[in-house]
Amino acid sequence: MKALGSSFSSQFRTGVWVKDRLRGEDGSGSVRPGVRYVNVGKIEKDNEIRNIRMYEFDDVYHLLSIRIAASGLFDQSGTWTLNDVTETRFKETKQSDPLSPVFTSQTLKLPALTLISDVTPQILNVLLISPEKMSIVSLGQFINHLRENKQDTQRHSIAFWKKVIYPFIIFVMLTLALPFAYLKVRAGSVGIKVFGGIMLGMSFQLFNSLFSNVGLLGSWPALLTALTPPLLYFMLALLGLRRVSKA
Repeated sequence: MKALGSSFSSQFRTGVWVKDRLRGEDGSGSVRPGVRYVNVGKIEKDNEIRNIRMYEFDDVYHLLSIRIAASGLFDQSGTWTLNDVTETRFKETKQSDPLSPVFTSQTLKLPALTLISDVTPQILNVLLISPEKMSIVSLGQFINHLRENKQDTQRHSIAFWKKVIYPFIIFVMLTLALPFAYLKVRAGSVGIKVFGGIMLGMSFQLFNSLFSNVGLLGSWPALLTALTPPLLYFMLALLGLRRVSKA
């Protein structure tokens, strides 16, 4: 994960990574300039998280603290209660030479620590699911979370719009099948018509998936990326209908 950038990463061998907003040293108070990166090693079914690591940076990306906790539980009021916490804080001491900064560290061991966070168990669970398998509501909520933290929403936005226009895709598939239905029936032609229809439907699915990946790599608008393949095949279906109507 690019810790100093605005990119977002989900799951590695070390667990789930997510970006959070920075608050006071004790984890409470109002939001201040900076960023907090949270690493969760394991998520239990009862919304308990384990093997937690937090890295906090100020607005110029100086490391402020490293927080390690054995486990944590989420309160519906928006706070995490971390257990068995080891926290190391870093502070820069004033020096006459600005090119040779000196930092001091202080390590604290706390049996429990309560902190406010925008990272909820729902968000952590979402990270374990691919965007294509998420519901429209979950995608919308997660996209808002990514935007609030100035993170890339391209992949999730494409998946969101593909689900929104899914009824239109069903209509396109039905329209693609109509030209084959109006073809004149000859001996041995039924199998060819069925095979042609299946291959055309498969080509649409392959092109739709490929175009989504190309749009993701090219950072194209999500709505345009999701809408282009069904529009192209809809035009192809209309051309086919026009052709068979003249036959």
